[in-house]
Amino acid sequence: MVEYTLSDVSRVSGRSLSHAALPESVVVAMITRGPSIIPPRGSTKLKANDHLFVVLKPDNRPFVDLVFTATDKTNHQDSHLAHNELKVKGVTLVGDIFYSYHMQIDAPEEISLEEVINQKLSGEVSKGDIVVIGNVQIRVITMVHKRIVTIGLKYLNNPEKRLLKQ
Repeated sequence: MVEYTLSDVSRVSGRSLSHAALPESVVVAMITRGPSIIPPRGSTKLKANDHLFVVLKPDNRPFVDLVFTATDKTNHQDSHLAHNELKVKGVTLVGDIFYSYHMQIDAPEEISLEEVINQKLSGEVSKGDIVVIGNVQIRVITMVHKRIVTIGLKYLNNPEKRLLKQ
């Protein structure tokens, strides 16, 4: 369990918890605001000086650090994202990825990563399929029936626009 204190320049300050685009399996267990305990719901609007108590696996900590402590001035090429795959839910919105990690995906902000993959790949999508947009690789990690449940995001060193069907 890790405690984070949001500053007024944290990427998620002023945004709802559901828009934090946290890695899969990360859970916000409790939020305190002054003397109050705020139930961590998706609709909970995060504010500067909030204390968040987060349950996470050690390999997810650098990603969560980016979401709760970084500002838009953080250089993603020097971050954990430059070398590791971020695993998020397929329903995560493109805009939430941008605001949480400053990762630019050339797609409308209001669509999910699952929709991005379905739009870019023709035919049936399978586990392991990859879409590359700019310098971001989007990989299907897990599926339940035809739904994409988990997606991996990673920066590429030598980006080129292409679609891969593995």
